[in-house]
Formats: sequence, structure tokens, C-alpha cells
Amino acid sequence: MPEGSKTMVLAQPNTKGFSMAGVTWAGDNPTTGLAVQIRVKDTEKGTWSGWTDLSLNQDGGPNPNAAGERNGTDPYWFGTSDGIEISVTIAPGVNITDAKLTLIDPKKISQDGNPGAPQPAAQAHGAPGDQPLVYTRAQWGADESKRTWDPQYASTIKAATLHHSADGNNYSEADVPGIMRSIYQYQAVTQGWGDIGYNVVVDKFGRAWEGRYGGLASTVIGAHAGGFNTYTFGVSMLGNYDLVDVPAATKETVAQLIAWKFGLYGVNPTGTTQLTQMNGGFTTAKFNDGQTVTLNTIFGHRDTGNTVCPGRYGYAALPSIRARVAQIMSSYPAFDPQGAMSTGAGTNGEIAINGWAFDGSAPYGSATVMFTLNGQVAGYASASGPRPELGNYGIPGNHGFTTTLKPSSTGSDTVCMFIFNLGNGKDVLAQCSKVVIPKINPQAAFTATKDAAGLIHADGWAIDMSAPMEPTVVMLTLDGAAVSFSYANGPRPELANYGIPGNHGLNTVVQGSRTSSNLLCMYVFNIGAGSDILAGCLTLAPPPIDPQGAMQAGVDKSGNIVVDGWAFDLSDPTAAATVMLTSNGQAFAFLYADQPRPELANYGVPGNHGFVYATKPSKGSSQVCMYVFNIGGGADRLVGCATVKV
Repeated sequence: MPEGSKTMVLAQPNTKGFSMAGVTWAGDNPTTGLAVQIRVKDTEKGTWSGWTDLSLNQDGGPNPNAAGERNGTDPYWFGTSDGIEISVTIAPGVNITDAKLTLIDPKKISQDGNPGAPQPAAQAHGAPGDQPLVYTRAQWGADESKRTWDPQYASTIKAATLHHSADGNNYSEADVPGIMRSIYQYQAVTQGWGDIGYNVVVDKFGRAWEGRYGGLASTVIGAHAGGFNTYTFGVSMLGNYDLVDVPAATKETVAQLIAWKFGLYGVNPTGTTQLTQMNGGFTTAKFNDGQTVTLNTIFGHRDTGNTVCPGRYGYAALPSIRARVAQIMSSYPAFDPQGAMSTGAGTNGEIAINGWAFDGSAPYGSATVMFTLNGQVAGYASASGPRPELGNYGIPGNHGFTTTLKPSSTGSDTVCMFIFNLGNGKDVLAQCSKVVIPKINPQAAFTATKDAAGLIHADGWAIDMSAPMEPTVVMLTLDGAAVSFSYANGPRPELANYGIPGNHGLNTVVQGSRTSSNLLCMYVFNIGAGSDILAGCLTLAPPPIDPQGAMQAGVDKSGNIVVDGWAFDLSDPTAAATVMLTSNGQAFAFLYADQPRPELANYGVPGNHGFVYATKPSKGSSQVCMYVFNIGGGADRLVGCATVKV
């Protein structure tokens, strides 16, 4: 411990009888900076044991009814005792409160001397190998009224986690039921986990004991590897295998249990899997929630938690356990998978597929199904959904699937279903089916207008009844060139009057010509087995444009009125516009604006559009006005007047 650590010692030389002890607390959940030691007085001999280090354990599990789980040490079995001393050393910065010493007396019950014959691990139909024999919860005396936890289940099993109880190794065969009851009391009640944490416990004599309630053949989630409880099968070896080697009988039973479990779910004992840490925040988890980790399918608790569990000898036994599990599973009978599917037209123009796939090599496993479309791989599915009718034939678990495939443009396809083997059998081609999706071409309509700036406003709708809820893609072309791609997904509520669901409206704007006509066409891309369509074309004339011009008027040295100006009509920007000049309301000149005005080119106006006109005025004041006659679709225009005095 670092300098500044504080040690507290509690001595109770005379207590009520107990056999197991542990310490719990609130506050921090340290994996370092806290040391707890205990020694006890033997009831029969009256002598004190040596000091024993208690390992720290905060690996809780799902317990919806917990009123506040507590951090704590692993419980330790001492045998019958009636006195205790405890030493707690806390490093600076470690904050624990409400520390409590728990002494557990499992009481003697009839099962201690004779628990009866162990039972098959589960009545799992179709288990590929012999089921290991396990002592049930009833046989070790579980009081189910203490269990406040309703089992939660994962979708499958992906791995097994090996633990040790970090307990004493000097127990007898007759002690084990009492040890199981004590661990149950400590984890379910004292720590608030609602049940024992491990799925199964194996003692040093090679006997297996049912742990967490919910079924050994099931995917029930334990409380044994904080953050990695889901998808894992927790096996704990009863004893401290950081101090002594694991007995051969224990390793063999562990291997038999894992082989049986992996056989049910099709797990490769020498492979790896990816697990994501979940709800590991206040446990010994060494990763962050949401972090995905690649692990051996048979891994030690220390691989995911800040702990020495399953001890140095237990961890060293993992390679031989993996090899033994693989050897056991290799002797299992070979079953080829089976399955069937039905196919048809889906609601969105796709090929709809549903069916089931089952591998007797792994009756609880989820087989992977591959689909080909006209000989090409088109998709995969996991057969893990409900198909309750399979239970009528004694098939356990969930083995159904549903999926969709996109059909070819022809609408006629051959779909084949392949099932990948989970055990010792072969992959199989289960079925092929020919699927014909009706060819349905899209439908559409649109209108368009062009404004004075040449902007074309297109408005309409498009739908493909092969996929009535999906928006279609619409392409607009202008004079043969694509100018817009968009989804027809805007409101067109009137379509509902014709039983058409969803939004299928189109409203978009493209730039057209201000001075010439445009051909706007609308194409709709097919979704299902039909064809793309040309919905129609519209010729959009240029918008009406009034002519423009300007003038100035004055008297020259000869006394003539001189009118100087320019005029053009963007309806035909290279043509010479006709100009009419009036004096006091009377026309006195008609002329073409066809003289050079080079400055107009600075504004993008092509051609010659200037004029100069001189006339002999009458004496007095004259109002000279200039009119420009329209060339295209606009109107004639008065562009200006000027008063001239002679």
C-alpha cells in the first residue's frame, strides 16, 4: 500500500457460528488501493487461522428489482467458525462508506450429506453430445424465495468465461452444498444481485452444480463478468486457483460442460468472437462501455476484468481446456442443416422471403443462410427469429428468418437458399425457387411554366405501384440534356382519393432560356420489375419581353432638333428595332435603330442598336418623345420624352 494508507482492525473473538464471510461497502469500487484480510477462530479446535486476503469483486448483473447493489469482496469459506478479526487497509484517495462485515451460516440441511444423483444438465432436445450431469439448485438447497431477479436472456451464446471463486481449497465433498447456499446468500441478498452470479460451479472433485436460475441450456444472462455477461456462459471453479493447480477432474468437467453448451449453439471452441462491453461502469470491467473486443471463445475473467481470476493456474489451464473441448465436440455426430423458404412479391417491389433453417449439430444455434439470385450471391440472414410451429416437431429455440432481395429488371428470378453448417456436417443447398415479380411501370404527370427570368417551374407527381410507399426518382431534361434529378416525395393529398398511399409530389425549378423556347421532358425511374418511362415533354415559349431604349434631344448650331439614342428588343437581340419619334404628340419620324453603339456590348447586347435623327423644328417649345415597336411577344413601349426650346 502507498504511504499514507490507513488500516482499521476489528476483532470479535466470540460470534455466532458461521462458515463464510465477506465485506461489502458503498462508494468507490476500487480494484487497487484497498486490502481486506480476515482470520477466524475454528469452532471445534478453538484455534485461530492465519490471515487470509479477500479478493475484490464488483461484477454485478441484471437485477431489475435491486434496491441498491453493493460493492464487495468475494465471499470466503472458512468452515465452522465462531470468532473473527478483520483488517481493512485503505490507500489515500479511495472513498468507501458504510462498510459491512457479513457472516453467513448456511445451516445444515439433509442435502448436505446426500444431495442425490446429479441430473442431466437440461432436457435439451437434439443435444449433439451426452449431457453432463449437474446437481440442481434444489439438490444444493437453494431457497428460491431469496431470488428477487427475473431471468433475462440473450439472443444466443457466443463464448464461455472461466472463473474461480477465490475461495478456500480445504473443503470436503459434504461442504459443497453449504458453500453453494452461502455464495447464493452473499451474492443474491448481501450484494443485491438477486441470484447467484455464475451459470454453473464445478468443485475440486469434478462435480458440477447449477448456479443462476433460468436453465443451463438457455441463454440466461449471469452476473460473473461485469460488462460481458451477455452472450457468455459463466463457469466458476470452486476454490482459489491462484494458489494451487486445478485438479484434473475439475478441468474435465469444465470441458464437458463447455463442449455441451457450445454444441447447442454452434460455437467453435478454438475460435474467437467479438463482444461489446455493456453496463460495465461499476464493475471490474477493463474496457469502456460500447467498446468491442475480440476474445477467445473460451476466455478467462481477467481477459475482460481487472482481476487475477481465474487465478494463475486456472488461466494457464485454458489452452488445455480449449483443446479438450474441441476433442469432445469432434466426436459429436454429424448433422447436415435443414431448412425451407417461401418466396413472393413484396409490398415494395422486392422479392419477399421467409423460412426457417435448423442444424441438429447445434439445436439452439442460429444458422446463417445465404441467398443467391440467378447464381449470384444476393444476401445473408440469421435464422434466429420465432418459428413456434417447429416446436411441434421437437425443435427447440428460434430458427426463423425473413428478408428481401431486389429483383432483376426482367422480373423473373431464381432464388436459392444455402445453409452454413454449425457442427460436424456439411453446408447444404436447401431449396431453389423461381420468382416472378409482375412488371409494373411507373405512372406520372406534370405541368410547367416559364417566368420572365426564364426559370421553369415544374409541378407534378410520379409513382411506381411496384413500391407504392417508396418515392420514385424523377429526371428532367432540357433540350435533351439532363438538368435535374429529384425524389417525387412531396405532398399530393389528392392522390389518396385513388387509393395511392404516401407522398409522391414533385415541385422543382430549372433555369431555361429567356429569349428562346425550351423542350422540357420528364422521365421516371422504375423501382420494381417494370421499365423507366418518359412521362411527357412540354415546349415552353420564351416569356413576353418589352423592348428597351433611351434618348436625348437638343438643338444644334444650325437650329435643328437632334434626337440621339438606342433601342433593342431581347426577344430578338440582333434585330434592329423600329423607333417612332413624336413632337407635341405628332409623329415626325420612323427609323431603324441600326447604328453602332459599341458601349452596349459591355452589357452583353449584341449588334448595332443606335440612331441619330435631325429635323427642322417650329419656333417655340416642343416635347419630343421616343417609342420602340415590339419585335417578339411583348408590347410597344414609350421609353422617354424631352422638352426642346428653339
